[in-house]
Amino acid sequence: MQQTSVCQAKGLYVRDCGQEHRSTTGDCAFPFPFHTVHLRLQVQLETCHLQKFSDDTAIVACVRGGQQAEYRNLVEDFVKWCHRNNLLLNTSKTKEMVVDFCRARPLTQPVFIEGLEVVMVKTYRYLGLHLDERLDWSANTDILYRKGQSRLYFLRRLGSFNICRKLLQMFYQTVVASCLFYAVVC
Repeated sequence: MQQTSVCQAKGLYVRDCGQEHRSTTGDCAFPFPFHTVHLRLQVQLETCHLQKFSDDTAIVACVRGGQQAEYRNLVEDFVKWCHRNNLLLNTSKTKEMVVDFCRARPLTQPVFIEGLEVVMVKTYRYLGLHLDERLDWSANTDILYRKGQSRLYFLRRLGSFNICRKLLQMFYQTVVASCLFYAVVC
């Protein structure tokens, strides 16, 4: 059976029939405020991938036939790497989301980080995108719709004050369009 998992130490777990992709993402906080350091953590595994963006990290793994050892070892190595580099891993924000397109979803053993069980969720927000366990975009679309409506209201209010068209266009581009077109790839 394939599954896709993404577990984020602030995480996700995604599962798809035939192969399993697991991922852990996490907030790593520097112990000193305003201290910026670029630390390297490279993963070169056949079935695992490490995705870093600012202070969010995601570990994604393709697990086939329930063989999760490489994924779980990578999660443990990531936790050790955080400790070695004096980074605090916020395990309270760690989440696991299972995306499984199989009809009969097998039970999945939970991931533990520093002795704490990672909570499994049905939806998760990662880098501004709202993902759900079926990879259905309706939740993300609904949220974008509400944000767009709210920001268009302010554009209409500005228009009612007879503000020049150029300023209204600038407001639309910076406030409305930036929200609506976030993470759109053409």
